Amino acid sequence: MAIVFYKQSVNVRESIRQGIHKLPREQQESYIKSVADTYRALADLLLKQDRVLEAQQVLDLLKVQELEDYLHTVRSANPQANQKVSFNALEQPVIKNLDEFNQRAIDLGTELTKLEDKKTALRQTSSGSSLSASRNRRLPNSL
Repeated sequence: MAIVFYKQSVNVRESIRQGIHKLPREQQESYIKSVADTYRALADLLLKQDRVLEAQQVLDLLKVQELEDYLHTVRSANPQANQKVSFNALEQPVIKNLDEFNQRAIDLGTELTKLEDKKTALRQTSSGSSLSASRNRRLPNSL
């Protein structure tokens, strides 16, 4: 299970990297240093399970980024450098379930925000009208 989360983390970090080219070089280098351990940890876990090719792919992503930071041209010259880490057949259902869970959490958060906005509007309306204070207190906190 850790491998799935590490892979997802690496993929997110690869997406972020595509946008950091506008930052000063020092900040780019700092970012690489801060995420390199994640790449290495994933590669180590993959190697412990004899998944050598996958580990090599992860380390290649890290090497390409380090070279790009040094040369500033590697990704544009190497189309494979923009690849993400792939999920195997056992990991794909986990990612699908995780994506569904995350989407449900987002949907619930959106719904909660709408309900809280509605509750605030009701309280503001009731405080400006002739509703009694006792009725205002009866508005459920969960609304």
